[in-house]
Amino acid sequence: MDTNNRDMNFKDFIKLLGWSKNKFYANIEKMCSKEVYDIDINEFRNAGKAKLDYEKDDRNFCFKKEWKDIAYVLFTMFSENPFYRKNSTVQSVNLDDIIKYNKKCLKLVADKLPDNFRRETQIHPVYISTIMETEIIENISKKIQLMFDCVSRLPIEKRVELWMNLDNEINEKIIYYYISSYIDKKDVDDSKGELFQKQLFGEYQNVSLDKYMAQVLKNEISSEFVKNRDKVIKERDDLYKMLDQIAMLLDSPEEIKAVNERWEKEIGEEKHKKMQEELLENEVKQRLDDAHKMVSINTSIDGTINKYIKMLKNDKQDETKKEFIKRLEELKEMNKNNKFKNISDRILCELSYGIINRQ
Repeated sequence: MDTNNRDMNFKDFIKLLGWSKNKFYANIEKMCSKEVYDIDINEFRNAGKAKLDYEKDDRNFCFKKEWKDIAYVLFTMFSENPFYRKNSTVQSVNLDDIIKYNKKCLKLVADKLPDNFRRETQIHPVYISTIMETEIIENISKKIQLMFDCVSRLPIEKRVELWMNLDNEINEKIIYYYISSYIDKKDVDDSKGELFQKQLFGEYQNVSLDKYMAQVLKNEISSEFVKNRDKVIKERDDLYKMLDQIAMLLDSPEEIKAVNERWEKEIGEEKHKKMQEELLENEVKQRLDDAHKMVSINTSIDGTINKYIKMLKNDKQDETKKEFIKRLEELKEMNKNNKFKNISDRILCELSYGIINRQ
């Protein structure tokens, strides 16, 4: 990654990406299209045209120091998308490709964004959710495999009963989550208030992490957005200063002087800034740890089976309970079978195609 705090021209940027000119032109046309990220491609050119002391090159493309790292992350995410590979189809991509892509996107944010944007992104629900989805999808695949194996062994009477119950459960889940997503978004929008309505780095609902990064990039490119955000930050800082001034009215000049001297001696501006940075990093770490823990709470099917076996063994034994334990042990053995892995992975891969396909 380029560590110099400077704007980048076209030549330097494609060198950083490891792209040829042709690849860049082909990618940026698709990336900026309304169907993909809906970015005005002229914003990159206008940034270069506006600089009088800027070394002009291809089409005046300029990637400003304020957002070049965000652009690098988004362009790389697009390039790494398995559904964007040359001649790729939904059939040529497997579930492992999807999982690896998600992990690459998470790592790009963690490794390549400046600290302020990295922290903002890592505490955003879309980043947390990407971590959780990446980890849980492997568990889901295993459980779908076992369900299909189980269904294939059931007598038709029980098979129909399972289908009927599953049919009803699916109805409830579809309705609940589709409606509740609207309610959650409304609650978030209402709680932000008018002043902060458009000043978050992206909105509540994001289909995927790359879509969120595209919104961040559009915001940073927009001088109007940056101006409004700076205004919001200034108003917030002014409010804090006013509260400090009100608090100081209760103190004598001697007390104020003593507090200021103690501040400079024991803390100071640099140490205070470092402490604030550490607090922010700790918050990020805590949220990421919580995301991993939430997924780990969802036990594997073997964990659930073992729990039932333990409960049955702790009870007074009879022939029925012994048979239950035997059947549960059989389920554990079935779970080692990959007979339906291709079908399960295919289902999840087809679903992912509808989510992250950027063709």
